[in-house]
Amino acid sequence: MGNFWVFQNQCMCLFSCFIFTFLHNSFTLSLQQQNPSNEVMAMLGFKQKSVAADPQGFLNDWRLESLTPCSWRGVSCSSHGNVTMLNFTDAGLIGRLHMDDLMVLESLKHLHLSGNLFSGNFFLNKASHPSCIIETLDLSFNNLSEPISETFLGSCFHLVSLNLSHNSIPGDIPAVLVSDFSKSLKSLDLSHNNLSDDFPMLEFKNCANLVALNLSNNSLYGTGIPRSLTNCLLLENLDVSLNKVEGKIPASLGNLKNLKHLNLAQNTISGNIPPEMGSTCGTLTELDLSGNKLSGGFPETFKSCNGLQRLNLGSNQLSGNFLTTVISYLPSLQILQVPFNNISGFIPLSLTNCT
Repeated sequence: MGNFWVFQNQCMCLFSCFIFTFLHNSFTLSLQQQNPSNEVMAMLGFKQKSVAADPQGFLNDWRLESLTPCSWRGVSCSSHGNVTMLNFTDAGLIGRLHMDDLMVLESLKHLHLSGNLFSGNFFLNKASHPSCIIETLDLSFNNLSEPISETFLGSCFHLVSLNLSHNSIPGDIPAVLVSDFSKSLKSLDLSHNNLSDDFPMLEFKNCANLVALNLSNNSLYGTGIPRSLTNCLLLENLDVSLNKVEGKIPASLGNLKNLKHLNLAQNTISGNIPPEMGSTCGTLTELDLSGNKLSGGFPETFKSCNGLQRLNLGSNQLSGNFLTTVISYLPSLQILQVPFNNISGFIPLSLTNCT
């Protein structure tokens, strides 16, 4: 009889524990339903402050009653349910950009805002958000028309790719982008803006991992090209075309032995093409020096550019018979443009395969 009472007490105890656990979990779930996550509140804060109009209804499902934002349009989450990427590409959003609320998203690594009508300079209260872990930031093709916020960029130490192209950003290139910036940065695109800076005075540091740099179609000026660019030893793509850069091409550019695409077109660069560029161009596939004031010939050292496929030397003051002595030796050449120069000689038959 005693054993029966012991067994009954044990059953009652187990049943009580089950009821307590069930009620606790139900209560917790009820609280979660009544209290959206911090990520939900942060993203709704971004929507309220930054999006004045949403003509395409892209953010219609961003609502307070959601338990998690992972099902919202444009949102990607990790397996743990944390927001890792926001993709609003070509969403047609209109407003003044504020980044503060998005910095609450502790797992946000990729932010794609290209193809909208955001203005502003992505204000950030550095005191409340000292850093971010964003790796990819694309704000290209927007309506940004204020100087770049150094407060925001200075807080993002993990950026790998930054694209601010095709806006109307004025002023200088912030020092934080070229001298004190993230060592992890691989791609920087500031092209098609209104940036006006003394280009040769820029000090490129911490750029050991930089692979692509596009500063084309701005108003950069000054005499010469920064020698500090040679600190970017992994650089493959360099585009400074359509600016106001003067002076000569430094021989030190020949130290960029990984360079594949070099575009210095439509500036007022003068002097001779340095032969050092040809002696280390084993990886070069595209070279555009058109629309400058270059003189002299095309150095014979470029014979070693076995991979060169596209060459544009048009609209300069080049002279000599380099079509025969140099260019005819380039086995991979597909496109050759040399109009409006003072070159002499004849076109070799070996170039008839070029287009």
